[in-house]
Amino acid sequence: MLVIDRMGKEFSGTGMDPNITGRASTTYIQTTQRVNRMVVLDLTDRSKGNATGMGLADVCTRRLFDKIDFAPTYANHITAAVIGHAKIPMIMETDRRAVQVAVRTSNVPDLNRLRVMHIPNTLHLEHVEISEGLLEEAQGRADVEIRGELRDWSFDAAGALANLGDWAAH
Repeated sequence: MLVIDRMGKEFSGTGMDPNITGRASTTYIQTTQRVNRMVVLDLTDRSKGNATGMGLADVCTRRLFDKIDFAPTYANHITAAVIGHAKIPMIMETDRRAVQVAVRTSNVPDLNRLRVMHIPNTLHLEHVEISEGLLEEAQGRADVEIRGELRDWSFDAAGALANLGDWAAH
């Protein structure tokens, strides 16, 4: 499962880099990873409402949906001749509910083995959060430095996830 704090045109033409998400808007792009469930929590202000690629996600938040300007989003898809990924993902009212839906529909029988990565966006990957289900794999990689201890995710009273983008400043 992949949880992305923000999608946006400044990160990729499709709002999220397919080489990171494992999901491409065209068959001409071949990806190597597989993501069972993808949640996108927000759309950047710099995208000016252009949510091109939103349909690559399974679940998004009301916050993201309310920022969509359909005219440039649809124009982008029509120009690219790829309209399927202009579809709207399942919309949840809060980050907490969006994550819960993705977990619930992941069909993983043992939630301790659920493989989750939380990233600020698909361009800035210096710091990410991973679940216990990914820890052993991460520990075995020379290009990954484990910092900190496992912890439960923190949601505020309104259901907003403690955002990686807050410290990534992107």
